[in-house]
Amino acid sequence: MKHINITPPAGTALSLDWQNKQIPNMVTVPEFFLSAKYQNEPIHNLFHANTRNALALIATQNHPNIDLIYLDPPFASQAAYHQRIDKNAKALQYNDHWKNAEYLQFIFENLLLLRMLLSDKGTLYLHCDHRQSHRLRMILDEVFGEANFLNHIVWSYKTGGVPEKKGFSKKHDDILVYSKGPSPIFNRQYQRSYAPSLPEPHTPSGKKLGVLRDSNCELCKTGTPGQKYRNVVCRDVWADISTLFRNDPERTNYPTQKPEALLHRIIKASSNPDSIVLDPFCGSGTTIAAANALGRKSIGIDRNMVAIQCAISRLPNCSLNRYQQKDINLESCAVSFEFQKGELQLRSYQNHQHGSNTPGKWLKSIWIDTAPSDIFQPTISMDTTALKCQINPSVQQVKIEVVDLHGAVWSGLVNSG
Repeated sequence: MKHINITPPAGTALSLDWQNKQIPNMVTVPEFFLSAKYQNEPIHNLFHANTRNALALIATQNHPNIDLIYLDPPFASQAAYHQRIDKNAKALQYNDHWKNAEYLQFIFENLLLLRMLLSDKGTLYLHCDHRQSHRLRMILDEVFGEANFLNHIVWSYKTGGVPEKKGFSKKHDDILVYSKGPSPIFNRQYQRSYAPSLPEPHTPSGKKLGVLRDSNCELCKTGTPGQKYRNVVCRDVWADISTLFRNDPERTNYPTQKPEALLHRIIKASSNPDSIVLDPFCGSGTTIAAANALGRKSIGIDRNMVAIQCAISRLPNCSLNRYQQKDINLESCAVSFEFQKGELQLRSYQNHQHGSNTPGKWLKSIWIDTAPSDIFQPTISMDTTALKCQINPSVQQVKIEVVDLHGAVWSGLVNSG
């Protein structure tokens, strides 16, 4: 069995302590296999695995340009998160219930591995909220060194959240930013700064200050004129990027999805075109999609197969590899389909551990890919009520993956007949 030595924490400042805190000096590299490959030269690598195990494997590979790591890990919110399937059904995607000491040890161990993978000019962005940001700041000081703290970004938004009975409504997330070394990549970003007291754009002073005006004013009844603004260096309070609304075309219905605009700003600021972007908790795949849009290579990790499927769906016609941890059982359920005259229908299902069940009650996701093909093009989603779908009659074979509510996964090829 192969092992990777873990570099000790870089910081010497006051460290946070918790019950049974341990500083690991080694991590075992588990076995993986390449479960899917689309095109020959992968731009993106996706790992269906436990985060720590995938990071150990990545440490054995040659990725010298991991210049940016963005992680949106569990928040220890003590809640369960579901994905909406339709108006009447939803499926559990992950539980975020933690004992405090277990949570801090989990984050600590992953941060040690992430720092090892980061290039000397790299930067790490840790997305969190009020529940743990104060503790995670101390852990980051210990792992990266207090001198390598760059920013505490406040992402402020107006949607979501519940008004508090005591205190103000919590309407922001925290993004803690640390560099690996003294000279991280940083490309200055700009944002609009609105101020009604600015001079008019056409005046000499307005031209000197670079004043501009929106073409429309969303707050004005007439729609014009727009508000005056200047482009200024981006501050550490980001109130100009909104969360995703329910009807937003970007939404995937995967819980806790972040907007691509947020990741675009981070990726533009802290990576170059030849950089690799790593997201160890990739969820809906926003980081991977944003990296792809900006021409960066990426690595995504998630232990939830539905998350990996969701990420792939946002990479149309892209070259990628998908890795599967060997001890995740792909034969833990049995499924049969009927595929005739362009109609694919699920006929039976059995979970080897939990027995048979009504398909509509166990379904978490059904993923269909027209195959054989080197390019993953998920263009069909299974009707979760009828458990059937129409496929182009010229297609003679489809590749299917099924995930049930117990986490069992089945994959295989189904031939028309």
